[in-house]
Amino acid sequence: MVGHSFLRFARPEDFGDVGENELRRYGPLLERYAALLGDWVSELADGLRGDDVLLLVSGYGMQPAPPWRRAWDALTGDQPMSGEHAAGASGFLLAVGAGVRPGMRLQGASVLDIAPTVLYLMGLPVARDMEGRALTELLLADVARAQPVTFIPSYESLAVTPAAAPGDRELPSLPGDVP
Repeated sequence: MVGHSFLRFARPEDFGDVGENELRRYGPLLERYAALLGDWVSELADGLRGDDVLLLVSGYGMQPAPPWRRAWDALTGDQPMSGEHAAGASGFLLAVGAGVRPGMRLQGASVLDIAPTVLYLMGLPVARDMEGRALTELLLADVARAQPVTFIPSYESLAVTPAAAPGDRELPSLPGDVP
C-alpha cells in the first residue's frame, strides 16, 4: 500500500502534478520505508540459527499508474493509486542462511517456485502436481548434492478432515443444499 499511495512523491518526474510542499513532506517516505524494511530483515537475518534459511519474497514490482488510471480514479472518487503492478518490474527473492550461495542472482524463477522451495528446505518432498520447482540453485553445490529433491504425487490426498468437537452435531440439510 505504501508504494501504491506514495510512489508519485518518490518519482515526481513521472507525474508532473506534485507540489513542493507534498514533495518535501512525502518525497523521502518510500526510501525511509525501504530502510525500515531493510532494518527488519537485517534483524531477522542476524537472528538465524543453525540450519535456518530466511526467504523474503516480493511477487511483483511497482511502476507509476498510467495517466488514464489516475484520471479514472479521480473521476470515480476511488482512492487514487499512484503505483501499480500491471506491467511493473518482476518481484524478487532474497535468501540468506545456512547453505545459501552468497551473491547468487536467480534467473527465471516464479512465485510458483516458493512453495516447492520451502518444502525442499524443510526436508519435505515436493508434490509433482505443483506448478513450481524447488530452487536448488540457491544453495551451495555440496549442500544441494547432500539433499536431493524428493517427490510425492500430491499433497491433496493427505488432507485431513477435522473431527467434530464433542457436543457438535451435524446440521440437518435443507432442500436445495448441495451435498
